[in-house]
Amino acid sequence: DKEDLSIVFTNGTHRPLTKAEMTELAGEYAAGLVAMYNHDSKDSAGLIYVGETSFKTSVYVNRMVMEADRRILTGSVVHHFFAGFGGGRKALIPGVAGWETIQKNHSLMLDDRACSGNLAGNPVHEDLLEAALMVGGDFIVNTVLNERKELLGVFAGAMIEAHAAACRLADQANGVKLNRLADVVIASCGGHPKDINLYQAHKALDNAMAALKPGGKLILLAKCPEGVGSDHYLKWASSYRTLPELEAALSKEFVLGGHKAYTIARLLQRGSVYLLSALPPEQSRMLGFTPIASLEEGIKLVYGANQDLFTYIIPQGSLSVPSFQ
Repeated sequence: DKEDLSIVFTNGTHRPLTKAEMTELAGEYAAGLVAMYNHDSKDSAGLIYVGETSFKTSVYVNRMVMEADRRILTGSVVHHFFAGFGGGRKALIPGVAGWETIQKNHSLMLDDRACSGNLAGNPVHEDLLEAALMVGGDFIVNTVLNERKELLGVFAGAMIEAHAAACRLADQANGVKLNRLADVVIASCGGHPKDINLYQAHKALDNAMAALKPGGKLILLAKCPEGVGSDHYLKWASSYRTLPELEAALSKEFVLGGHKAYTIARLLQRGSVYLLSALPPEQSRMLGFTPIASLEEGIKLVYGANQDLFTYIIPQGSLSVPSFQ
C-alpha cells in the first residue's frame, strides 16, 4: 500500500528542499502518491542512536529511516574530494545522519588518504561504510550520468557490491589522465545546482586545481545564487586568515563549515583564482579570490600580453577529475 511507503530526502547538513524541488526529484506521479520528508540533521527528536564505529563516531540516524522495515537507497555516483566517491553508503551516512555523526566522520578528512577517487584505506569512506552497515541498506539503485544527465550505467543490488561497480564506471567516465599541467585553467562548475553556492562550487575548484601547475591561474565560473552556503565557512574564513591558523584550529576542534574554509584555503596555496559569481566582490576578496565581472575581464587579467600560456578548458568542473601522471 502507498501508505507504507515514504521518501526521505538525504539532505545531510544542507538546507531542506522545497516542495517544488522534492516534486522535481521524485517526479510528479510519485510526489502525488507517496509522503515525502526532508531529513534534518539537527532535529534530535527525529534521530535515534545506533552505535559507535571503530573510528569512535557516534552514529545517530533519522528515526523514520531506522524504524522502516526496508531501506532502498538511491543516488548518483561521482568523485568526492575526501570520501573518494559519492553514492552507496552516503545515502545513509551522511544523508540521513545526525550533525554530530557527520562532523566526526568529516574530521577524518585530514588524513592524506581521504582524497578523490580513493576508497582503499580512506578513513572517511571506511567510517561511512561501517556506520551505514549498522543502519542497513536492503537494496541500492545507483546511477552514473554524463554531463547531459544521461544514463551511462545503472547499478542495483547489494550496497557494497553495486556501489563498487558504479565507482569503477564513474572513474572510467570522468577521470582524465594528464601528461602536462597547465599555466591557466578555465573551469565551469557545469551549471545549476552544482554552483548553487560556493560550498558546492568547491568541488569544481578542487578538480580544476588538479590540472593547474603550482603558481598558475584559474578562472572559475560559479554563479552561487544562494551565496556562500555556510555561515560557519564565512566565520572561519574571516577569523583565521592563514592556512596554518586554519589547520591548527581545525585540528583542535573540527567544525563543519570550518573544514570548507580549510580545504579552500589549501587549494588557494596552489594558484590564483579569479571568480566569476554573484557574490559581492568584497566577500570574494575576503575569501581569497579575485572577483571578476565577466569572463572577458578574467581573460585580460590572466593572460595580459602573454598569449603563449598552456591552457585547459573544463566545461564540467564538478564531474571531470584530472590526475597528473
